Order: sequence, then structure tokens, then C-alpha cells
Amino acid sequence: MHSSRLQHLDWKLTWTYVRFERRKLMPKKIRNYVIKGQEHVDRKTGKTIQAGETVPQGYCLYCVGIWVIDSEKKILLTKRSSQKRYAPGKWENTGGHMISGETSRHAIVRELKEETGIQIEEDELIELGDNHIGQFLGDNYAVFKDVSLEDVRLEEGETEDVIKVTLPQLEQMAERKMLSPAVWDHMAGYKDEFYRLFD
Repeated sequence: MHSSRLQHLDWKLTWTYVRFERRKLMPKKIRNYVIKGQEHVDRKTGKTIQAGETVPQGYCLYCVGIWVIDSEKKILLTKRSSQKRYAPGKWENTGGHMISGETSRHAIVRELKEETGIQIEEDELIELGDNHIGQFLGDNYAVFKDVSLEDVRLEEGETEDVIKVTLPQLEQMAERKMLSPAVWDHMAGYKDEFYRLFD
């Protein structure tokens, strides 16, 4: 685990959503997760659960995601580590989880830097929309940025490869089940906005 992650996060903060596969890599401190009510997904409930606890019925966990697209309209994807319990070896866009007290914009800027080394500013973000699937609720963004594959920093235990693909290639990967199932499922809530980026 990179020391930069320890520098970026205050582990005493609560989280609104966590990637559960990452728990074993984190310092062993108590962490609470803030949840949102499904009936009123536009407001936080203020409720928390500790890591590893079951999300109560009627609530959902909060996440953020981003698509990095270059000037040639190619999409950056990273390959999930083969050590992952969920979707090992599958390709995905960058995503993560909000720390309690931060905005989703701040969360995705932080996650992108942690997981790829790519630094962006909040005012560069393009809002795509949100999605709500089961007990997962998230905000989704895009950013236009030219990034060399050689400059992407892969995170041990998280990602093991990086590529750029065109939109048709992304669709082919989805058809061939090469993407993490969550990628295409979550896009259902903002697919039109995503496709307009390639007009």
C-alpha cells in the first residue's frame, strides 16, 4: 500500500461508502460508514454503520465514479487486481467512496489521485448524473484530460494494468463480459449524458 494513501486520509473520519475488498489493507482503526435512506436519496440520514456490518434494509451506501477521456475521445480503464474478491481481472473506470463531511466532487478528485496518480481540480469535473441500484447510490463524473499511460500509477492490490479504448471498443468489452459488472449496471442512470460526451 502506498504511503500517499496514509497521507491523504484521516482514518478517524467516517465514510459514506467503502470498497469492502480494501478493508484488509487499511489500518486497523474503527471506521463508521454513513448511509442514506432509499426513500429520500437526496439527503443524508446521518446514520452510520461500522465496517463489516450489514447495511440495514431501506438504506444504501454512497459511492462516486469518474470517466477520464482524452482529446482523441479515448477512455481510460484500469484492470482490477486478480486478487480481488469481486470481479477480479475485469476492467473498469475509477471509482471510490466518500468520507463523511466531504462532497462527492472532492471524493472523486481524491479517489482518482489515489488510484491512478492523476491530479485534477474540482472545476474540471463534468457531472453525468447519479445512479441507484439496490443498496448502492452514487454520483458520476467525467473529465477531459490527456494522460499518458506511462504516467498512470497502478496501485498494488487494486489495479494491475491500464489501457485506453474508444467508445465502440468499450461497448465490445461490455458485450464480451470484460468489464466489471458494476460499470455497465451503474451507467444505466446516466448513459445518455455519457454518450453525449462523444458527439
